Amino acid sequence: MDNLSEENIVSTPDEADIKPKKAYSNGFFSTLTFQIILCLIIVIGMVLLNTFCKSEYASVELSLKEEISTDKSTATAKKLAGVFSDFLSADNKAEDSEDTVRQSESDETLSKEENAYSADSAQGGQPNVIPDGEVPAKATLTSVTANEGFILPLDTINVTSPFGFRLHPITNQTEFHYGVDLASAQNSNIYAVASGVVSDTGYSDGYGNYVEITHKTNIKTFYAHCESVAVTKGSSVSQGEVIAYVGSTGVSTGYHLHFGASLNGVYFNPKHIINI
Repeated sequence: MDNLSEENIVSTPDEADIKPKKAYSNGFFSTLTFQIILCLIIVIGMVLLNTFCKSEYASVELSLKEEISTDKSTATAKKLAGVFSDFLSADNKAEDSEDTVRQSESDETLSKEENAYSADSAQGGQPNVIPDGEVPAKATLTSVTANEGFILPLDTINVTSPFGFRLHPITNQTEFHYGVDLASAQNSNIYAVASGVVSDTGYSDGYGNYVEITHKTNIKTFYAHCESVAVTKGSSVSQGEVIAYVGSTGVSTGYHLHFGASLNGVYFNPKHIINI
């Protein structure tokens, strides 16, 4: 009996030793799984930070090194979560701010366009949209009479910017406009308003492709921003002949014809010779 009792006593500790090992094994794998998941979260977070916010990435990288060295994994995860929350919040605020700026710029641009164009259209191409300013020496507001029976340079007329002072649609500076802008579709025909000789044609940075025609009364007409030109310098043209096509070359905000008229080197309002 005593021997049996001793055997039981010996076997009981063996069974007791096995159970803590199983518990330890389960705890080990749970801890390992948690650490792997935590590392994955940290790695993904660092990749996102390095992609979208490099300054925050450097700061978090330093903090992680300090936290890992002192074995504060839980605190690190909380801090990282806080950083991500702040980052997303700041990103949303930045997007809202950008949207506000875009809307403000859009409203400002629209306001400037209304000042430069709506008033022009309402005045039907009258000069001196902005009356303040001295008329340049190579321009005049005085009427000019012509007896050549000039026709329109386009099939349809839509004045978008008249002769005289205006806010330049690109520079937004007050400048004198030496002609009228007539909006039209790309590649629309441009006609010679009267017969004459092509005194100049070419390309300039401001006017793009252009044609100049000298007529019988020494009035010169000027056609600019053309997509392409159909005549050559020195050639004779008849009234109504296609000399070019509407474009947006040079300094331009859209497809249109800049039409100018001058006498003895001085530009005058084209409305005095064509019905606009």
